[in-house]
Amino acid sequence: MAKSKTTGFKWNYTESEIIARKGFGSRLNRKFAEISLEHMQKYIPYDPQRAEGVHMSDNTTISSNYEYASISFDAPYARKQYYLTNHPMSDHSPLATDQWDKYCWQLEKGEILAEVGLWEEAYSK
Repeated sequence: MAKSKTTGFKWNYTESEIIARKGFGSRLNRKFAEISLEHMQKYIPYDPQRAEGVHMSDNTTISSNYEYASISFDAPYARKQYYLTNHPMSDHSPLATDQWDKYCWQLEKGEILAEVGLWEEAYSK
């Protein structure tokens, strides 16, 4: 069976179809990661004294290709904070939580997808 040549992302696909197709395409995958990171900021633990005033999201790497995009948090304490369920840093980040990407997606999925949709339209012109 020949592979179809699809560019971009069509909103009439269901979420499971998008997952099965493995993404939106390289450029839109990257934009999706950037938008998601912006939305996640308020859920990422932060302590200005401990982090020397640098938010963990300021020290990230975004990688993307046609199939996916990933966000890597490069701070040495990122892994521990991601899996920690009791956040001592929440005094400075009242919405901070573990697994902030999943929490953000749960609460802000519609807003994120709406923003990605605007970029999808812009990229298709």
